[in-house]
Amino acid sequence: MERRRGLVGVAWLLAAVLLVVTGCWDARPIEQRAFVVMIGFDWDPEAQYRVTLQVQRAGYEAQGSGRQRAAPMAQIVVSEGQTPRKALEHARDRLARELDTTFLELTVIGRTLAERNLDELDWVVRTFRVPVSGYVAVAPADAESVVRGKAPGYGIPAQFAFFGQMGGVFTRSAAIVSGPMWMMFNRNFFTPLEDNFAPVLGLQGEDLDWQGLAVFKEHRLVGMLSETDAAHFNLLSGSRAEMVVGAKVPGREGAQATLYLQTVSVRRKVVWQGDRPVIQVRAVARGDLQELIGMRLWSPADEEAVEGALAGALATRIKGLIARLQELESDPLGFGELARQAAPYRREVQSGEAWREVYRDAPVDVLVTVRMVAPGYMK
Repeated sequence: MERRRGLVGVAWLLAAVLLVVTGCWDARPIEQRAFVVMIGFDWDPEAQYRVTLQVQRAGYEAQGSGRQRAAPMAQIVVSEGQTPRKALEHARDRLARELDTTFLELTVIGRTLAERNLDELDWVVRTFRVPVSGYVAVAPADAESVVRGKAPGYGIPAQFAFFGQMGGVFTRSAAIVSGPMWMMFNRNFFTPLEDNFAPVLGLQGEDLDWQGLAVFKEHRLVGMLSETDAAHFNLLSGSRAEMVVGAKVPGREGAQATLYLQTVSVRRKVVWQGDRPVIQVRAVARGDLQELIGMRLWSPADEEAVEGALAGALATRIKGLIARLQELESDPLGFGELARQAAPYRREVQSGEAWREVYRDAPVDVLVTVRMVAPGYMK
């Protein structure tokens, strides 16, 4: 009897070991998967969700004469449903394969859906296994046209958007704002005093093109800012500083200077004066003088005049950006959180709604210092 019990125990142990070492019981072969690399979400006024998938097949195929091999062309699949989940289920049925988001690089949200409510996509992020390493962008119109867009130089168009937001050597413009997926859908979990933002990705003809910054109020899109504003947003958030600043030099007739910024150190702060907050920005910018027309740098006074003009121009742009955000009642730079840190028990910082009441009329104090590192072309 004891021997039989021992054999039964060994049998159960072997069965458990086999379950562990033989891999996942529900694993699917690669040919039964549809690898989604870009996905777009739109909302139709008739209460229908439209999902556009850019599906990449595994392997390589011959290109041109057949001597070169490259990734196969992506397949575009469009489906609709009363909810995002139903729309994705319909897409899966059309493909007759399991949707695999392991390599999902970009999620595009159409403007109409973004203005409706981002909460509609919570299920997609939390249940559809969307990787947190991916990025998100907002389309200036519908997301479907962006997912169908082309990217010269990239075999997979999704990589154009992915590498552009990564920064570093892939950065092509100071106006490309990075929008990580985890930040877009989890920011307000940490603080209600800081609003969401995302880059705007549109089309220039048939090609993908970065077109500015989308800002939100709570979970709804309230405005799209220009590429210039997006570049200064990057500067204030400490993301990217490579940009060109131009200014007329006061007191020097016809004198104009252009500076290419290389590094900018920024300090943002909110101080309370009585019952109202004052937004303070202090920035020190360093860069190379690209061009100086109408004067020469003969003395330290000349250098100070040029640096002062450039500093004033940069300060004006920063003030303009903050004023635009105040007008939209959107605070993606987190001034509300800075106000709470300065005075955590004030009524104005106990909720997002209370903060916006004082944020939209808060005075803005910007002080910029420019330091020229090297001279440029002068005439």
